[in-house]
This record gives sequence, C-alpha cells and structure tokens, in this order.
Amino acid sequence: MPSARYLVLIERLRSLGAFEDEAAAAAVLFPALEALGTMLSGGELEALAEALPEEIAQGMRAAEHWTQGPAPDFFAGVAAREGLSPNQAFIHAALVCRVLGEALSPDARARLIRDIPELGRLLEPQARALRLVPRTPFAGRAEFAPPEPQGGVRRPAPRVPRR
Repeated sequence: MPSARYLVLIERLRSLGAFEDEAAAAAVLFPALEALGTMLSGGELEALAEALPEEIAQGMRAAEHWTQGPAPDFFAGVAAREGLSPNQAFIHAALVCRVLGEALSPDARARLIRDIPELGRLLEPQARALRLVPRTPFAGRAEFAPPEPQGGVRRPAPRVPRR
C-alpha cells in the first residue's frame, strides 16, 4: 500500500495537471524523477531520496547516473523517457518540479537548486504564483518563460520634454 506522503504528492500533481487518475500522474512523476536522478551525484541523490517518500526514492536510486562529459539536459531526459515533444515534456517536468518544490524542506530545495541551477525558478516557492508558459525549444531545449504582464505588453511612458 502506498504511503500517505506518496499519495499526497500524487494528489497534488493530479490537481495541478488535471490528470485522470493516480496512474496518469505517476506516469508523469517517475520519468521526471528518473531524469533528475541521472543528473545528481551519489551523495546529492541520496540526500534528495531521503527527503522523498520511499516509493519515489527507489526509482531515483535506480536511474543510471551521468559520470562523464557535460551534464545531461533535464527536459530532454524527460522528453525521451515519456516519448513526448520537448514542450509537452517541459510542462510535465515543470509540474513535477512545482510539486517537489512544495514538498521539500528549504534546505533540501536549496541543495537541489545548487546542483541543478536551471531548475531554480521552477522549484522556488514564488514559482507557485507564476503560470508556466513553455517557450519554443532552442537547440532541443525547452525553457521557462514568465507570463506576459496582464493587459498586454507594457511600454515605457513617453518622455515629456522639460521647459
């Protein structure tokens, strides 16, 4: 039987993403966490796994870890694992990051942001107030874009000549 902490995370993900059931939410959660697990060193991965329910931690620990060359792209990893377009994978990854950001302690969140800075805006508590709007991928990479201001684009006030 799943733990209460796991069910809370799945329910939160369901409410944010409007997924039909627990299985649909889990199908989004696990690929994102596996992609995240590949990007972390052993010590950092273990620290994050300890902060999460065991059902989730097992999947992260089982991920193959990157050891050489540049770090893998998180969003591309999610897209490959889910078999989705980069934009759709970005939306799923952003939802998972939001749920993680809410569930982790401030210290655990800070450690994760230190290791993977590009996830900082998605994991920070203030990201809760932002809408997630995927940009067109650049070089196969989806990026976070804050929403446009309400009422259209803001333009600077015209300058009035002084006399």
